Amino acid sequence: MSRKNLYNKIVSPGLNQMNRASIGKSKRLASMLIDNTILSFLLVPPLSIFLRTTDNQLNEGIQNDKIIAIALFMIVYMLKDSFRGRSAAKRILNLQIVDIKTGKSANIIQCFTRNLTTPLWMIEVIVAWINPERRIGDYLAGTRTTLFEKPTI
Repeated sequence: MSRKNLYNKIVSPGLNQMNRASIGKSKRLASMLIDNTILSFLLVPPLSIFLRTTDNQLNEGIQNDKIIAIALFMIVYMLKDSFRGRSAAKRILNLQIVDIKTGKSANIIQCFTRNLTTPLWMIEVIVAWINPERRIGDYLAGTRTTLFEKPTI
């Protein structure tokens, strides 16, 4: 393999990733806040109504329904950015979750894995403030947040 081919294969992709415009702290934190706000307004009220209406019924089947409803809520939340690595907030702010190695859109398993740290939200905010491209969940999933680049045809 010639030096030029070696450079194009190993060094050039790294330089291209480094040259991408870095997302700012405020944009990254805004993305987190907008996502949580949107999901809270869309998912919490129906879930609360469902749980409240079934509160008076002590039937075992109803209790199982509550568990299923909460599980569905968590699944929707965990998969919020699994459609081409972009949640609603990331679409608004022109961001995307990408695989750290390939630079391609994160897959559904990576998106689910990165959102497993959601219960540590306040710690995630601090980490995102320090490093806007990667939060704890990104380190677990092998992803990062970048500016969205429209695919070329």
